[in-house]
Amino acid sequence: MTDLALREKLGQFLRGNWPGGKRIQGIQCGARAFLLALTAAAAQRPMLVIAPSANQAERLFDDLGVFLGE
Repeated sequence: MTDLALREKLGQFLRGNWPGGKRIQGIQCGARAFLLALTAAAAQRPMLVIAPSANQAERLFDDLGVFLGE
């Protein structure tokens, strides 16, 4: 997938124009928190994020603090 195609797909996702269910997987580390922060800003409503373990949830929480503040 080219960078332009990825940007368009993410734009559709963030605007809510993505047909069907919304699921993005395979994004790691800080990129996950960055994408979640963009999604939260676009959605402007509460979100539920599920992490596979307590340790990963804590790391994601810390990473989200970088993009969303405390």
